[in-house]
Amino acid sequence: AGVAAMEAPATRARLCDPAAAQRPGPQLVEVQQRGFDDLGIERKAGCAAASRVQADYAEDVELRALQKSFMATAQRAYITALDAMKPDKLTRKGALPRATVLEFFDACNTSMQLPETRKRLSDEFGRTKQPPNALIITIQKDMLETLGYEREWACSRLNKLGEDYPDDRELVAAMQHWAMTAQSACQQAMSEGDPALRPDSAEMRDIAELQTEARKELASMGAAARKAFLEGMGKKVQVFQKLNPPDRVRYVSKLPRAERLAFVKAQVLMMEQMNNASG
Repeated sequence: AGVAAMEAPATRARLCDPAAAQRPGPQLVEVQQRGFDDLGIERKAGCAAASRVQADYAEDVELRALQKSFMATAQRAYITALDAMKPDKLTRKGALPRATVLEFFDACNTSMQLPETRKRLSDEFGRTKQPPNALIITIQKDMLETLGYEREWACSRLNKLGEDYPDDRELVAAMQHWAMTAQSACQQAMSEGDPALRPDSAEMRDIAELQTEARKELASMGAAARKAFLEGMGKKVQVFQKLNPPDRVRYVSKLPRAERLAFVKAQVLMMEQMNNASG
């Protein structure tokens, strides 16, 4: 019933109507929650139960498939509606409206979850053997224009959100979630394109264990010792960085354990330095 309601011509027409009182996202939520009303289920309780399907019915293949279909239908309906409302003229002045920024984050997150986007990213990784970050950025910029803003100008405004909306915790949280979703989509594309990069592969489990050990060792090292260690690994890390992700994993996996730990420690240390610099 939920899928049918979202696919109904009248629903699609309302979602794509630029003059509608609400944007497509809130409209879709209302359509979904009316389904609980029809069943005599309190909305919050229904939403909570729906969110637990994967955990509560882990072995129910049919129910899990229905939930997957429901989610994909909602995601496609949302993105299709936004595409249909794309304005002919793009804005490139002023500040990005706060509501638009939040909608942009939501739309990008939704797009990253679509099966067709996942396949597109996975195919890109299979073709280039490089993380599909450039394609993800293109998809994000396309979304800015779907919402009516010139892509490069809007990117420059996104970099100034802290100035336009200082101390806005909701925006900060939404932006962090957006970045994490894009990173997850990139990692998933690579894992789907190469078995060695899947989180449950023997290689990746070993790296995860080494990362834990590396962080413990780094915690006991002072600033001078960290600097000396990284300098000593410099040339090796430079060569390593030139490899594509699958080859990196295979290269490290063939090393003796002590050398594997050193490489992972260097990677963890560089990531910490990058995070500190950006923070």
